[in-house]
Amino acid sequence: MDERRLKEVMNRVHIKSEMEEEILKNLMNENEGQKVENKANKAAGWQKKAAVAAVALVVAGAVGFSANAVRNNMVKARMEAVPQLEMDEILEEIDSSQAEADTYSRDLTSEEMEREVALRSEYLNGRFPEKEIIKVKEESDIVDKNTLCFAAKTSYYNIPDRELTDEEMLQMIDFQEKRSYAMQQRYEEMYADEIQEKEATEQAAKEELEAKGSITEEEAVINAQEWLLKLFGKTPDELESNHYLITDEEGNAGEHPAYMVYYGVIHENYYFTISAEDGSLLDVVYSGGASERFDNEMKVSDAEAKIPELSQIAEDYLRNNLDVSDEFKEINYTYCVTGSDTVYTNMVRFCFVKEDGSAYALSYICKDNSFFRYEKIDSYEEHLERQKENDEWMLKDSSTDIKERVENQLQ
Repeated sequence: MDERRLKEVMNRVHIKSEMEEEILKNLMNENEGQKVENKANKAAGWQKKAAVAAVALVVAGAVGFSANAVRNNMVKARMEAVPQLEMDEILEEIDSSQAEADTYSRDLTSEEMEREVALRSEYLNGRFPEKEIIKVKEESDIVDKNTLCFAAKTSYYNIPDRELTDEEMLQMIDFQEKRSYAMQQRYEEMYADEIQEKEATEQAAKEELEAKGSITEEEAVINAQEWLLKLFGKTPDELESNHYLITDEEGNAGEHPAYMVYYGVIHENYYFTISAEDGSLLDVVYSGGASERFDNEMKVSDAEAKIPELSQIAEDYLRNNLDVSDEFKEINYTYCVTGSDTVYTNMVRFCFVKEDGSAYALSYICKDNSFFRYEKIDSYEEHLERQKENDEWMLKDSSTDIKERVENQLQ
């Protein structure tokens, strides 16, 4: 399982919205599963992350779905046709690798990353490489630096210092899919009993909800598809997908049951939370785009200057895209400040509070005014309390570099 697949596994764990800033950092890292790193960069390894993810899923009671619960039929058929001996060799390479993470000889260019997204969609629809990626044991075995190849011992991709061809990109995509599939097979074998038990529990929860008049999972998926098209102009056939009922550790659907529906491909990921009670959209996250959205954080003074503009963009999106016509008693905005007096992850959240105390929240990346998240909030006061608790936790975490939260009301 490479980092992009890990993201889909971790989607099984439902995380409160108040942890949004920390989620963003995690999404940013995972979302760059194909963003290449300098060879010297020792990031947390995807092998170790995969193991941690599996443990987290068991603890969270979320083992009912594996990394690719809904695999494209064409890709699934291709993976099932791979000889088991080849899959075993891939697992052996993963286990014996001395590297903590995949490394690359150079970064992909922005143009290559754009092509990669398009090629991944074509791959899902049956465009496969004509040949396999060249594999060698060690980096010293790489004779021609102008040839795309993979050194198994150190999980190192040699990427030529020229524009990659479509065939080469497809070879990388195909190889990474095989690694993911091999890890998925082993995961499902290791946790077969837990998976079966979780699936049975989740199915029982779905049937109980439907008996009470709630929408079905299929109806939730249809609703999510409509929002995917309306908000982002995308259709499911362009993307990978996953969907499931959000349940707690005991397999219960909770007081306000909901379905999570995911669509994505490489750097473009869309997450929809659909109410099981009435089919309404509760939450949507777009974690795609280049990592530069979140990097090179803006100075607080520069971000503050953009607040009026961003606020109007958020309200227009709420009115025109999400069909909200409510009146608001107040509009607040918030962001976290780092020790360098920058806006943490460049993210600003606007809360549109109604007279009854409920609210709509929209999060934007202030650096480029791009949409990140929409969520419905039942109680704004309770939301603030949970946010305060989460802030206390983040302030103790040295990795976040957060020193305070700014919260103001717009005039």
